[in-house]
Amino acid sequence: LSFAIFWIYPLCSSVFMSFEKITPLETKFVALENYKKLLSDTVFLTAIKNSATYMFWTLVLLIPFPMLFAVLMDNLVKAKGVWKAVLYMPALTSVVISGTLFRLMFTEYSTGQMNKLVMALGMEPFKWLKVGWTGMAALLVLACWRWTGVNMLYFLSGLKSIDTSLYEAAEIDGANGWQKFRYVTLPLLRPTTIYVLTISIYAGLAMFLESYMLWAGNNSPKNIGLTIVGYLYKRGIEKNDMGYACAVGMVLLVIALVINIVQLVCNGTFKREAQQGFEQLDLYCLVKDCMENLQVNAEQRKVALNFDGTDCMVRGNRQLLTELVENLCQNAIRYNNEGGTVNVTVHKLGGKTVLTVEDNGIGIPKDQQERVFERFYRVDKSRSKETGGTGLGLAIVKHIVELHDAGLTLDSEVGRGTTIKVEF
Repeated sequence: LSFAIFWIYPLCSSVFMSFEKITPLETKFVALENYKKLLSDTVFLTAIKNSATYMFWTLVLLIPFPMLFAVLMDNLVKAKGVWKAVLYMPALTSVVISGTLFRLMFTEYSTGQMNKLVMALGMEPFKWLKVGWTGMAALLVLACWRWTGVNMLYFLSGLKSIDTSLYEAAEIDGANGWQKFRYVTLPLLRPTTIYVLTISIYAGLAMFLESYMLWAGNNSPKNIGLTIVGYLYKRGIEKNDMGYACAVGMVLLVIALVINIVQLVCNGTFKREAQQGFEQLDLYCLVKDCMENLQVNAEQRKVALNFDGTDCMVRGNRQLLTELVENLCQNAIRYNNEGGTVNVTVHKLGGKTVLTVEDNGIGIPKDQQERVFERFYRVDKSRSKETGGTGLGLAIVKHIVELHDAGLTLDSEVGRGTTIKVEF
């Protein structure tokens, strides 16, 4: 009910009003006249340019830098709770107060902090808020001061959701700090990044009060600080032309929706996350390539690696399926006996494609078979230490199987070996 009263009704009313000319005495339907006027309204086009420029630079400044600062803070800073409170304080400060303070900071008089700085460098006082690029710079400094800490908190929250075992696995594989950031942190921060990007696009286009306070009103020199919402306010409130103002609001809504929908589509947000990068591929050929790569490892451990099967097409992620096959086979080789065998097959069974990895190694006790797919769980810890096992291999297998909506079964007996089947 609240959603209908405070969102649906105002939105529908604004749409209808944008097709009307509204005066204190009458309301007249003018069809598309308001929108036609907008196309030739140079002040409105200036407002769009200012809002788009502001939005662009806030995206450049308020996504990568807060992300970097969050990573550094998460790894290097102690007493994080105190710093989180400090970082959030600027956002709690009233825009009226912060806007006024920044107006005094960027004043054209010699008493302003910015002019004191340039005078200390031997230059003349500058009229910061009367020149286009410096006026925009003042707005961006205010935005960075208010929102850098908030975006850092978003990214810190995203970092907390990343499983530390992934970093440990990367270290085991020899990854350095930059590689862990690029291949682990960045991909797994993707949902947080998309969220921050989405709200930042709208916030940039809808900015008004910061500009209003920085110029002490809605009349900046040559409209250098006029935004779309500022122009809406000027036409609707100051000039009492509500129909035209609603048309401005509708254009803003469409621009924000189009930009956000395009970026969400480009980011693959509307796809199933697990289905990204999926393609039709021949599982037989993929497994065959993996067998060739693992042959040297098997020979070093004096284990025979055999492969048989037929062409079987499945829909999946090539990189993930390669990792699945390699983990299953390495596990079978690692926990095998000298002179043992590992048989891998790919075949069709009852309309499904079945990947089978069978070994005659040490086997798994019945009471431990349900736990072998847990992270860091190792049946034979002494052998894992000798062979470099981390307990991550089968946990990764289980995750990949779930992403592919496949089935996973395990059959094992101590002293006789283990058989694992994946059904696609």
